[in-house]
Amino acid sequence: MINENQSLTINVLEDYTSGDGTNHLAGDLLNLNGPLVYVPRNEQEVKKVNKAWCIQDGEAITVEAWRDTKDRNGVERCAGEKYIYSKHGSYLPLSSEEFKEISNSEIITEHNALMLTSDVDHLDQFGVERKAGSRWLVTSDQCSEYIVDVYQKKHSNVKRTVVPTNSYCKVRNYVDKEGVQQWGADELRIGVTTFFLQPFEILDKGIQALDILTEDEAVLLYAEKAFTDEAGVARYSGERWLFRGPGAYIPHVSVQIKERRKSTPLSAGEGIYIKDLNTGRVRAHIGSTYLLKAHEELWDKPLSADMEELYAVEKLGISYAIPVQKDGKLIYQKPDTSHYRRTKHEVMTCNVHHNKACQLFDFKTNESRVVFGPDLVMLEPEQIFTIISLSGGKPKVENAIRSFSLALGPDCMTDLVTVETSDHAVLDIHLAYDWKFIYDKENPQSEENIKLFSLKDFVGNACKSISSRIRGAISAKSYDEFHHCSAKIIKDAVFGVDKTTGLTRSRLFFENNNLEISSCDIKSIRPVDKDIELKLKQNTFLSIKIKAEATELAFTSQKDMLEQQLKGELDVQEIEDNTEAEKLRKDYYTAVAELNSISSLGVSISRAKAETEKARIEGENTVAVSEVESETLEISNNQEAEALRLQQKLKFDYENIENDIEATEQEKLADTEVNKIERMMKAIGPSTLAKIINAEPEMQQDLLKSLGLQGYLMTDGRNPINLFDTANGLVHQQAMGKM
Repeated sequence: MINENQSLTINVLEDYTSGDGTNHLAGDLLNLNGPLVYVPRNEQEVKKVNKAWCIQDGEAITVEAWRDTKDRNGVERCAGEKYIYSKHGSYLPLSSEEFKEISNSEIITEHNALMLTSDVDHLDQFGVERKAGSRWLVTSDQCSEYIVDVYQKKHSNVKRTVVPTNSYCKVRNYVDKEGVQQWGADELRIGVTTFFLQPFEILDKGIQALDILTEDEAVLLYAEKAFTDEAGVARYSGERWLFRGPGAYIPHVSVQIKERRKSTPLSAGEGIYIKDLNTGRVRAHIGSTYLLKAHEELWDKPLSADMEELYAVEKLGISYAIPVQKDGKLIYQKPDTSHYRRTKHEVMTCNVHHNKACQLFDFKTNESRVVFGPDLVMLEPEQIFTIISLSGGKPKVENAIRSFSLALGPDCMTDLVTVETSDHAVLDIHLAYDWKFIYDKENPQSEENIKLFSLKDFVGNACKSISSRIRGAISAKSYDEFHHCSAKIIKDAVFGVDKTTGLTRSRLFFENNNLEISSCDIKSIRPVDKDIELKLKQNTFLSIKIKAEATELAFTSQKDMLEQQLKGELDVQEIEDNTEAEKLRKDYYTAVAELNSISSLGVSISRAKAETEKARIEGENTVAVSEVESETLEISNNQEAEALRLQQKLKFDYENIENDIEATEQEKLADTEVNKIERMMKAIGPSTLAKIINAEPEMQQDLLKSLGLQGYLMTDGRNPINLFDTANGLVHQQAMGKM
């Protein structure tokens, strides 16, 4: 029993003829579709029972022909050929077909497409011939669902590329309008636009924004190959030029945007180093806003590590290195400059303060120049600062202090010199020197000024020279001799003695760098040997004690004499003060008596005047009160009279208005009655009235009743009738009738 969703594949074992006269040869395959009841024959063999496959929406089945045959659509199929069925419904494979798989359709929207690859030459579902190895896109314009054929492979899903406003992209290996792939060529696509990348097309550098430039901005452009731009300018390959704002730059396919440039605002004390790429020349632009040209670039000025550190110290404003005591020695630690980074293309500047100078060396001209402060030094590309390296500490240590600028003085420097006397007493002498440089500020480039920087360490050189002189002079003196004349011995050693006058010179001048030492001060002398130092301290203590006692005795004597002198002066002054006090007491009593007399007289006069003024004020107040009361009474009477008048006027006006209203009402009632009678007469008509007049009284009464008129008197017009009373009677009768 085979149902409708099954079929039988039967193999013919021997030749035979069926009941309908059909000849079947051995090896033939028969396909029987259900529903049916199959009765086996000896010449037949059931090879397999085929099951129907349900093909739903968006699905297809792949079958393979295992021998030459025709499919259900009548298409010739070769053995081994694969093909698909996508028609909705159930499908029973033929006896020559073998089911392989079920394929699902690919959903294609307007935002994504399907890229396919062909395995063999064939016609696709849209009748387009596809070559083996070719690729193509299937988009939503062709179909919304696509089932990949057996000769095709899904390469990838391609998303729609959207180029928004003020954006662009460059597509390499683009496909032109005729569908030809332009290998190695680029196409520029500017937004707003959307597209799918065709096979082998490459989106170079993605979606890029158009350069919207302000008036102080530009873009540096580079021509990758020769072309003519929109303005008609021929550009050669490798050419560089600028597109300046304001505006938006729409790039060309042959143009590469190197960088975006912006004007650099510079004040009077700022600058940048600029290198000309054509000539290689480097220059400094200072003091105004500048936009680099196409053939220019910023140049980074190189500096050594020491120079970088000193420049960072200068920019951070660290003017003094704090010394630190370490292992009994004074050490100048390097300041922390790790958080400072120099912008290398900015012009190097240095503030030369007052009473300082710096030296600039030009590598191009091989010349030096001295600048005196206060001034702002701005280095040209070929210039560099001369580094001043000074000794510091006590005793002096080389390269302790480093700077770009040289202090010109006057100033003070100290040193600790260890000397030895002829009797081998070793002493530490703490000295201080006042110094200054001799220079010509009016002529900065004079040879004398160049000498200032001939020695990088003028402090160490001067201290070494002076200490050498002092050691030589003291080595020829004994300790006692030096102890009594230490100041003169040291000054004579430092400044020298004039041979003509025999006096100590006033200064020490170093001609090699124009340094002048004007004074030498001994701050302390301390023996190195502890025993000698202790004895010296004891002698000094005894000397101080004797001197203190003598001073105390002299002070006591002087104090006693001053006390006696001051006591006598105090007694004399006391007597004079008592005399002066008695005189003043007499004057005081006289003044008190006069004051009492004047006070009594003044009180009496004041009381009399007060009583008089009181009576006058009371009288004036009484008169004023009377006047106010009179005015108040008059105002009250006037107000009552005015109120009465207004009351009478309002009453009169009210009565007039009431009378006018009543008259108007009577007039309107009369007009209403007249109008009513007129309408009634018009309604009755003249002919009816004539009949009423000519009729008999009873007839008249009946007629009037039939008309609904009661209380009316008909006349010929010669007798007067009170129409108003008649009308009132009629109205009254009608009102009663309604009630």
